[in-house]
Amino acid sequence: MIRLSTARKFTFAGFALLCIAIILCGTGQLQAQNTAVVLLEPQTLSLDQGQTSSVVVRIEGAANVYGVQLELSFDAGKIKVLDVDEAKPVVQIVPGDFLALDEGFIAANEANNETGQLTYALTLLDPAEPASGAGTLVEF
Repeated sequence: MIRLSTARKFTFAGFALLCIAIILCGTGQLQAQNTAVVLLEPQTLSLDQGQTSSVVVRIEGAANVYGVQLELSFDAGKIKVLDVDEAKPVVQIVPGDFLALDEGFIAANEANNETGQLTYALTLLDPAEPASGAGTLVEF
């Protein structure tokens, strides 16, 4: 979940443009007709100070995905990512259901509310089968 931390309204549409890199690692050969799309839901979100809301990062049209790495930037002066696991020393986000957690390894899961950087990486482990289709990558 995110929380607006200033008195100004913030429209979330610009957040989607701040996505630095999304790397999808697949097994098998790349095919031109298979184009995966990564979406933020909702695409637009307006919050007043103190309000909270969730943002979901989804993938559609994926084929043979064995790992995912997300690096997102946000304006830390305007929004904060809320921690889903306060027992850990860094702010954590919620893993999605697209890649099976019980068949993989989370290499990175941190939202830095000081720098405005969010990093998440998950890879499946052998003998897991790669994922295809659509699903949620993360939620925050």
